[in-house]
Amino acid sequence: MATYCSCEDGALDYEYASSTSLHGPGNIINAKRPAHRAIWVVLFLAAFSVAVWQITERFVAYFSYNTVTSMKVEFKDELDFPAVTICNFNKYQLSKVTPSELDYINEVLELSAGFLGDDVGELGFDYDDYDDEAAGFGPEEPDYSLNVSAIPANFDLADLTLNAGFVLDEATLQECKWRGKRCYADNFTHVFTSYGNCWTFNGDDKKRLKQTIPGSGNGLYLVIDVQQEQYTEKPPGGNSDAGLKFLVHPLSEPPKIDSQGTAVQPGTHVYASIQNILVSLSSVRV
Repeated sequence: MATYCSCEDGALDYEYASSTSLHGPGNIINAKRPAHRAIWVVLFLAAFSVAVWQITERFVAYFSYNTVTSMKVEFKDELDFPAVTICNFNKYQLSKVTPSELDYINEVLELSAGFLGDDVGELGFDYDDYDDEAAGFGPEEPDYSLNVSAIPANFDLADLTLNAGFVLDEATLQECKWRGKRCYADNFTHVFTSYGNCWTFNGDDKKRLKQTIPGSGNGLYLVIDVQQEQYTEKPPGGNSDAGLKFLVHPLSEPPKIDSQGTAVQPGTHVYASIQNILVSLSSVRV
């Protein structure tokens, strides 16, 4: 009669195999036929081998100390010079707009900013003496409607901005140098932003400028007249600032000058240093 070793009740290996939550040892011990037991032995050894292999792989990967971020500094003979967009805080020049156009522009700006008019902007903020009715906020709802009668005939805001807005020409661009050589207003391209007319240097993606030597003397140098006497904007609604706002950005991206630009007040000299950071994603097995 066939007998099986270490399978009697009370043996330690039998007690372990019959009580453990591992399915493999229990099925091996309790198998009624040798063929079933052999199958369970093969399955258990295969699963155990895979588990040992995966655990070993994780330990090897951990102790290899693979880097997730790798930084490398490269020195190149030349780099693509970025685009430089310049805007004036003043959208419209005083000498190029009529009184009716100026009234309509101010009304649009005040309406878009949520103001009622100039009287609101002149109010103080002494809350001890504050009176809603005196301030113009009575029990009735304020009128935010636009005065259509103030709109000139055939009025085109985009056309007005293009013709009466900030222009970069010989009068405003008093000095321009690129890599020590003279540059002109023709080297700038026009672009519309929230500041009206803006001008971009190196805005042509097909003719990218290169910079070979670092330093302020080998980059872009500009002297611009903001023409503050031509300012038409006034709070509320308009800009209370005077000067320029510029943004250095890639040629492939539109200028987000309202959120990322740098302001320059009149009569100041500003230096802007830039560096090119290239980020590439590589597949790293973890």
